[in-house]
Amino acid sequence: MACRLRVAAARAQVTARGLAQGACAGLALIGAISEAQAGSPPLLGLTLGVGAQYDSNVVIDDADSSRRNGDGGLLTTGTLSFAPVQTRKTNVRVAYSFDGVTNFKLTDVNLAIHGGSLALSRRMGKVTFGLDYQLNHIVLGSRPYLDVHLVSPSLALFVKPRLYVRGAYSYQSKNFTSANRLDARTSLVSLDAYRFFAKRKGYIALGVRGDDERASGPEFTYRAIQGSARVQIPLRIFGTDAKARASVTYSDRSYTNETRSIGARRSEQRSTISAGIDLPLGKRMTLRPLYRFVDRRSNIPVFNYRAHFASTMLVVKF
Repeated sequence: MACRLRVAAARAQVTARGLAQGACAGLALIGAISEAQAGSPPLLGLTLGVGAQYDSNVVIDDADSSRRNGDGGLLTTGTLSFAPVQTRKTNVRVAYSFDGVTNFKLTDVNLAIHGGSLALSRRMGKVTFGLDYQLNHIVLGSRPYLDVHLVSPSLALFVKPRLYVRGAYSYQSKNFTSANRLDARTSLVSLDAYRFFAKRKGYIALGVRGDDERASGPEFTYRAIQGSARVQIPLRIFGTDAKARASVTYSDRSYTNETRSIGARRSEQRSTISAGIDLPLGKRMTLRPLYRFVDRRSNIPVFNYRAHFASTMLVVKF
């Protein structure tokens, strides 16, 4: 089920890069991991976090805008969740979350994401049917920037005691406040497989995803295919149960209409490498350092960039 307790911290660390995809499309993967590893969520849960980040190249991917400049910033996050239905077969969860990035210098791209979500799951035999809805209201600088709606049905099951497979379809609607040509409707199909070990505390995962985005501006319409590999390894550090994570993602995006500036169809390839660790500092407190590297290459040079991103968050669960 999407939008589990660890989602808020992950969303806060997307910065201004890839707002729609970072805030919505990736949530199902985080939720699938949490569902396979953990039991039922608490009836009422509260997660708060604060941290700092440095981004070597602040980018707003959804607007095709790069500042070609780095900046540090303050991270804040919070999630309030309510799970009114928790049975052996059925779970319902409602949540509100806030995630913010306050830059030290580039304040006009400060980021605030207000999110509301509803997640339903029903187990029938070995198969779990899920249905998730999420609304994100995104403020960039001091002005409303983007509203994103996401609806995602899914199927998941353990095909073997340690092999978990999840398939999902997602429909996403992006509505920009003042850039109507970027408004888009996106269909996403994903398939992920997790091989668990160490009593389901660790896993190796492979995933594939296809995107079909149709934008109001024909030059922004594209199709994409993405592959990923992820690993989580349980560690014993300073007498606590830590978790180290790493991932590699590669995507290939092809725009279906000609871009006038080059008289050709735009294309791009993107590689992302990330690594992080969850280090418990007590029963309810966790320190989460993260590093990410992004390399985007396009046949339009102005869209090329490389970026290094590093952050640390302190997260407390109540």
